[in-house]
Amino acid sequence: MCKDNIQYHSYFTIYLAAVTGLRFGELLGLRIEDIDKKGQMLHLKQAFDYTFTMDFIPLKSKSSERSVPIDQHTLKLIQAYLKNQKGPNKDNRLIPNISNAAVNKTIKKIVGRPVTIHSLRHTYASFLIAQGVDLISVSQILGHENLNITLKIYAHQLDKLKEKNNDKIRNIFDNFGRISDE
Repeated sequence: MCKDNIQYHSYFTIYLAAVTGLRFGELLGLRIEDIDKKGQMLHLKQAFDYTFTMDFIPLKSKSSERSVPIDQHTLKLIQAYLKNQKGPNKDNRLIPNISNAAVNKTIKKIVGRPVTIHSLRHTYASFLIAQGVDLISVSQILGHENLNITLKIYAHQLDKLKEKNNDKIRNIFDNFGRISDE
Protein backbone atom coordinates (compact mmCIF):
# COMPACT_ATOMS: atom_id res chain seq x y z
CA MET A 1 0.00 0.00 0.00
CA CYS A 2 1.31 3.44 -0.83
CA LYS A 3 1.60 6.13 1.82
CA ASP A 4 -1.35 8.13 0.44
CA ASN A 5 -3.55 5.02 0.41
CA ILE A 6 -2.69 4.28 4.05
CA GLN A 7 -3.50 7.87 4.99
CA TYR A 8 -6.81 7.72 3.10
CA HIS A 9 -7.83 4.56 4.99
CA SER A 10 -6.60 6.10 8.25
CA TYR A 11 -8.55 9.33 7.81
CA PHE A 12 -11.71 7.39 6.97
CA THR A 13 -11.24 5.11 9.98
CA ILE A 14 -10.59 8.09 12.27
CA TYR A 15 -13.68 9.88 11.01
CA LEU A 16 -15.86 6.81 11.45
CA ALA A 17 -14.51 6.25 14.98
CA ALA A 18 -15.17 9.89 15.86
CA VAL A 19 -18.81 9.85 14.73
CA THR A 20 -19.74 6.38 16.04
CA GLY A 21 -17.71 5.82 19.19
CA LEU A 22 -16.81 2.31 18.04
CA ARG A 23 -13.79 0.45 19.37
CA PHE A 24 -11.05 -0.19 16.79
CA GLY A 25 -11.77 -3.92 16.65
CA GLU A 26 -15.48 -3.17 16.17
CA LEU A 27 -14.70 -0.84 13.26
CA LEU A 28 -12.61 -3.54 11.63
CA GLY A 29 -15.36 -6.10 12.26
CA LEU A 30 -17.95 -4.12 10.31
CA ARG A 31 -19.05 -5.82 7.12
CA ILE A 32 -20.69 -4.05 4.23
CA GLU A 33 -23.96 -5.84 5.01
CA ASP A 34 -23.90 -4.31 8.52
CA ILE A 35 -24.62 -0.90 7.01
CA ASP A 36 -28.33 -0.08 7.09
CA LYS A 37 -28.68 2.74 4.56
CA LYS A 38 -32.43 3.17 4.96
CA GLY A 39 -32.37 3.17 8.76
CA GLN A 40 -29.03 5.06 8.88
CA MET A 41 -27.51 2.57 11.31
CA LEU A 42 -24.43 0.42 11.69
CA HIS A 43 -25.30 -2.99 13.10
CA LEU A 44 -22.52 -4.43 15.23
CA LYS A 45 -22.45 -8.21 15.17
CA GLN A 46 -18.75 -9.06 15.53
CA ALA A 47 -15.33 -7.55 16.09
CA PHE A 48 -12.05 -8.26 14.36
CA ASP A 49 -8.95 -9.47 16.17
CA TYR A 50 -6.28 -7.30 14.56
CA THR A 51 -3.57 -8.41 17.00
CA PHE A 52 -3.42 -12.21 16.99
CA THR A 53 -5.79 -14.24 14.83
CA MET A 54 -6.57 -11.64 12.12
CA ASP A 55 -10.08 -13.03 12.08
CA PHE A 56 -13.58 -12.22 13.28
CA ILE A 57 -14.25 -12.67 16.98
CA PRO A 58 -17.36 -12.27 19.14
CA LEU A 59 -18.02 -8.83 20.55
CA LYS A 60 -16.90 -8.01 24.08
CA SER A 61 -20.31 -8.82 25.61
CA LYS A 62 -23.92 -9.48 24.61
CA SER A 63 -24.69 -5.78 25.09
CA SER A 64 -21.93 -4.98 22.60
CA GLU A 65 -24.24 -6.34 19.88
CA ARG A 66 -26.01 -3.15 19.00
CA SER A 67 -27.02 -0.64 16.37
CA VAL A 68 -25.29 2.73 16.19
CA PRO A 69 -26.96 5.67 14.43
CA ILE A 70 -25.11 7.46 11.64
CA ASP A 71 -25.99 10.70 9.92
CA GLN A 72 -26.63 11.18 6.20
CA HIS A 73 -23.20 12.76 5.62
CA THR A 74 -21.44 9.77 7.16
CA LEU A 75 -23.52 7.42 5.04
CA LYS A 76 -22.43 9.31 1.91
CA LEU A 77 -18.78 9.13 3.00
CA ILE A 78 -19.11 5.37 3.54
CA GLN A 79 -20.58 4.98 0.06
CA ALA A 80 -17.76 7.07 -1.47
CA TYR A 81 -15.19 5.06 0.49
CA LEU A 82 -16.65 1.81 -0.82
CA LYS A 83 -16.54 3.10 -4.41
CA ASN A 84 -12.82 3.82 -3.97
CA GLN A 85 -12.04 0.30 -2.73
CA LYS A 86 -9.93 -1.71 -5.13
CA GLY A 87 -12.17 -4.73 -5.58
CA PRO A 88 -13.99 -6.79 -2.97
CA ASN A 89 -12.15 -8.20 0.02
CA LYS A 90 -12.63 -11.82 1.02
CA ASP A 91 -14.50 -11.05 4.25
CA ASN A 92 -16.61 -8.21 2.81
CA ARG A 93 -15.27 -5.95 5.57
CA LEU A 94 -15.89 -2.23 5.37
CA ILE A 95 -12.31 -1.43 6.45
CA PRO A 96 -10.23 -4.39 5.31
CA ASN A 97 -6.59 -3.38 5.74
CA ILE A 98 -5.46 -0.86 8.31
CA SER A 99 -3.29 -1.14 11.39
CA ASN A 100 -3.89 0.45 14.75
CA ALA A 101 -0.37 1.93 14.55
CA ALA A 102 -1.07 3.59 11.18
CA VAL A 103 -4.29 5.11 12.49
CA ASN A 104 -2.67 6.36 15.70
CA LYS A 105 0.20 7.84 13.66
CA THR A 106 -2.31 9.76 11.52
CA ILE A 107 -4.15 10.99 14.62
CA LYS A 108 -0.84 12.23 16.04
CA LYS A 109 -0.21 14.05 12.77
CA ILE A 110 -3.65 15.72 12.97
CA VAL A 111 -3.63 16.56 16.68
CA GLY A 112 0.07 17.23 17.11
CA ARG A 113 0.55 14.87 20.05
CA PRO A 114 0.15 11.15 20.73
CA VAL A 115 -3.55 10.27 20.90
CA THR A 116 -5.05 6.83 20.41
CA ILE A 117 -8.09 5.95 18.35
CA HIS A 118 -9.77 4.75 21.55
CA SER A 119 -9.74 8.32 22.86
CA LEU A 120 -12.15 9.19 20.03
CA ARG A 121 -14.64 6.82 21.68
CA HIS A 122 -14.41 8.87 24.88
CA THR A 123 -14.71 12.13 22.95
CA TYR A 124 -17.81 10.81 21.17
CA ALA A 125 -19.48 9.77 24.43
CA SER A 126 -18.55 13.04 26.15
CA PHE A 127 -19.99 15.00 23.23
CA LEU A 128 -23.27 13.04 23.33
CA ILE A 129 -23.59 13.67 27.06
CA ALA A 130 -22.77 17.38 26.64
CA GLN A 131 -25.48 17.58 23.97
CA GLY A 132 -28.02 16.18 26.41
CA VAL A 133 -28.35 12.62 25.10
CA ASP A 134 -29.62 10.56 28.02
CA LEU A 135 -27.15 8.24 29.74
CA ILE A 136 -29.12 5.08 29.04
CA SER A 137 -28.92 5.77 25.29
CA VAL A 138 -25.22 6.66 25.50
CA SER A 139 -24.54 3.46 27.43
CA GLN A 140 -26.43 1.35 24.89
CA ILE A 141 -24.77 3.03 21.89
CA LEU A 142 -21.35 2.39 23.43
CA GLY A 143 -22.28 -1.23 24.12
CA HIS A 144 -21.55 -1.01 27.83
CA GLU A 145 -22.72 -4.01 29.81
CA ASN A 146 -24.57 -1.78 32.27
CA LEU A 147 -25.22 1.85 33.08
CA ASN A 148 -22.76 1.82 36.01
CA ILE A 149 -19.85 1.44 33.58
CA THR A 150 -20.98 4.54 31.70
CA LEU A 151 -21.51 6.47 34.94
CA LYS A 152 -18.06 5.53 36.24
CA ILE A 153 -16.23 6.50 33.05
CA TYR A 154 -18.14 9.71 32.30
CA ALA A 155 -18.89 11.08 35.78
CA HIS A 156 -16.79 14.18 35.00
CA GLN A 157 -19.16 15.03 32.13
CA LEU A 158 -22.13 14.80 34.45
CA ASP A 159 -20.55 17.30 36.83
CA LYS A 160 -20.29 19.78 33.96
CA LEU A 161 -24.00 19.37 33.23
CA LYS A 162 -25.07 19.74 36.84
CA GLU A 163 -25.49 23.55 36.81
CA LYS A 164 -27.22 23.44 33.43
CA ASN A 165 -29.66 20.87 34.79
CA ASN A 166 -30.14 22.89 37.98
CA ASP A 167 -31.16 25.86 35.82
CA LYS A 168 -33.62 23.66 33.91
CA ILE A 169 -35.16 22.49 37.18
CA ARG A 170 -35.45 26.08 38.45
CA ASN A 171 -37.14 27.14 35.20
CA ILE A 172 -39.59 24.25 35.35
CA PHE A 173 -40.72 25.23 38.81
CA ASP A 174 -40.57 28.97 38.15
CA ASN A 175 -42.98 28.43 35.28
CA PHE A 176 -45.06 26.04 37.37
CA GLY A 177 -45.32 28.67 40.08
CA ARG A 178 -46.44 31.35 37.60
CA ILE A 179 -49.25 29.16 36.34
CA SER A 180 -50.59 28.58 39.85
CA ASP A 181 -50.23 32.30 40.82
CA GLU A 182 -52.59 33.47 38.06
